[in-house]
Amino acid sequence: MLAAISCSDLSFSWPDGQPVLSDVTMSIGPGRTGLIGTNGSGKSTLLRLFAGELRPASGVLRVTGEVGYLPQAIALGTHQTVADLLGIGRVRAALHAIEGGDVSPEAFAEVGDDWDVEERALAWLDRLGIAGTAGLDSTVAQLSGGETVLVALAALFLRRPVVILLDEPTNNLDLDARQRLYDAVASWPGVLLVVSHDRDLLARMDRIADLSAGGIRVYGGSIAAYEQVVAAEQAAAEQAVSTAAADVRRQRRDVLEAQVKQARRDRQGRKLAASGSIPRIVAGAMKRHAEESAGRSGELHADRLQAARERLAEAEAAVRDDAVIRVSLPGTAVPPGRTVLTVTGLGGGAWHPARSVRPAGSPESVITSVTGDPDHPWT
Repeated sequence: MLAAISCSDLSFSWPDGQPVLSDVTMSIGPGRTGLIGTNGSGKSTLLRLFAGELRPASGVLRVTGEVGYLPQAIALGTHQTVADLLGIGRVRAALHAIEGGDVSPEAFAEVGDDWDVEERALAWLDRLGIAGTAGLDSTVAQLSGGETVLVALAALFLRRPVVILLDEPTNNLDLDARQRLYDAVASWPGVLLVVSHDRDLLARMDRIADLSAGGIRVYGGSIAAYEQVVAAEQAAAEQAVSTAAADVRRQRRDVLEAQVKQARRDRQGRKLAASGSIPRIVAGAMKRHAEESAGRSGELHADRLQAARERLAEAEAAVRDDAVIRVSLPGTAVPPGRTVLTVTGLGGGAWHPARSVRPAGSPESVITSVTGDPDHPWT
């Protein structure tokens, strides 16, 4: 079967010019794909592009069939009912009107082939474990955050779109609700793309797509298979760095040795010329030859050293660096010097962020330095 979603050289930037995605090329076919990457790599933005909420700045994007999208934040009117959230409010009203004696063509047209829509909706609510607490007439105001997510998920499964996009669907769910979601995802026969940090959910994926600054790579298998491949790649990359670094050191020694040898030959040549034991014209010829030879040797060693440095830089670029910690915070003003986060249990000590590289009120802050207990240094 052809890919339901495909993109080539897809790029996106915010209106202020800040780039988010650059030259992303991938295709998504049947099965379950887990989309992972560091915070800020553009995972949610990519889903919004696939869902049609955003338009790419450049590149080609093709989507075949209906797309169902569940964002991280679900903004709903509290007066809406579960039936409205499931998207069956009007059909259900038409069904009840027909049951009450309405024979108008409009009522039958509204129902179409969905005569069993209430039964199917209740079946999905039951499958996700919320039929007992969220009836079709319940309002959004009566639902918890987790129940709202599950109802929105049931709405997607009820619609049966060609592609389902889920952005961190387990964030507000308890363990039981997560397990029910895992089961529903595992049994979904269509195309499913999930952004998540939930390892149990990612363990049920058919493939893992890793989005990073270097582009996107797709690995067959679940998160465990992905980690095995990445670990092997990183071990090879680190070995390549060690080899390249040793080569740089060796080339530096060769340059130094060549310079010492040339300096020694220069001194010997000057002494020989000063002794008068050879004709001046011969001494001049010997000097020019020595200078030309030294120049060629210096260029050769410099080229070798530069090539070794380039190999080292290439090897270092292949090593993943996920050490930056990004924490999403609400847009609040925090007084200077105030501790906003304390984490214990890392390396036996306690630490807190010393500063943020973003101004107060920014939706995303990056912890760049920490202070720790001097008696229990954090490493």
